[in-house]
Amino acid sequence: MLLLFHLIANLLSLYYIYPNFNIFMHIFGGFIIASGFLYFTNSNSNAGNKIFWKAILAVFIAGIAWEIFEVLIGYTNPENPGYWTGSAIDVLWGVVGSLAGAYYYLNYRDFKNKN
Repeated sequence: MLLLFHLIANLLSLYYIYPNFNIFMHIFGGFIIASGFLYFTNSNSNAGNKIFWKAILAVFIAGIAWEIFEVLIGYTNPENPGYWTGSAIDVLWGVVGSLAGAYYYLNYRDFKNKN
C-alpha cells in the first residue's frame, strides 16, 4: 500500500508540487508500518510497553532500510549536501508516525474488543 502511494505520488509529481508531501508520506508510512506490525504480531495493550517500543523499533529499522534502498537504486546520493540531515529527519518523521500508529492501534483494538 505504501509503495502504491509512493508510485502515485511520483506519477502525479506530488513531491514537487507540495514540498512538505514528503513529511506526510513518512508520517503515514510510520503509522501504517507500526499498525501493521502490531496487527501481525496480534498485539494488544495488555502486552505492555515492550510491544509498543518493538513497533517503534520496527519502523526505525524500516526507515533506515528505505533510505539505504533509495541510495542503492540511485534515487539519492549520500555525497549530496544535506543528505545525512535529510535522511535522519525522514526517519524521525517515520518514528513520529509510528508513535501515533502504535498508540491508535493499541487503543482502538481495546475499544473494539470491549464492544
